Amino acid sequence: MTSQELFVKTLSDNHLNLTKSRRKIFQILSDVESITMQELIKKTKGSIDRASVYRNIVIFEKIRIIDKIKIGFKYKIELGEMYSYHHHHITCMVCHQSQPIDENTVLEKALIQQADKLGYRLSKHQIELSGICQNCQKLD
Repeated sequence: MTSQELFVKTLSDNHLNLTKSRRKIFQILSDVESITMQELIKKTKGSIDRASVYRNIVIFEKIRIIDKIKIGFKYKIELGEMYSYHHHHITCMVCHQSQPIDENTVLEKALIQQADKLGYRLSKHQIELSGICQNCQKLD
């Protein structure tokens, strides 16, 4: 099943219509690794009003189409794990550039073991790493 077909199925399974706005937002998210709300709104080029973008993002998060990547008090948006591979992020504390970190099986196993030890079945997790990227280190 393609990501587009999965998207349509997820909407249908949640009794939601495939609207032009939802299709456009999904397409934009499919073309980027992660994006801020301001960048997403800008990429809609005025074809979708700001309130509709926010409303659809809330819906997408609720039905797990998207994940929010927390960056301090802010966040970026990316397609959820059913559309992408599981990964974490590292964000520069100076320029706020964010990069994905591929899944580390040792880390993943440790998290599952820790949850199990505490009596939990791990269903989702997010790890936020922060540092200073190479470009910003050169500016010091």
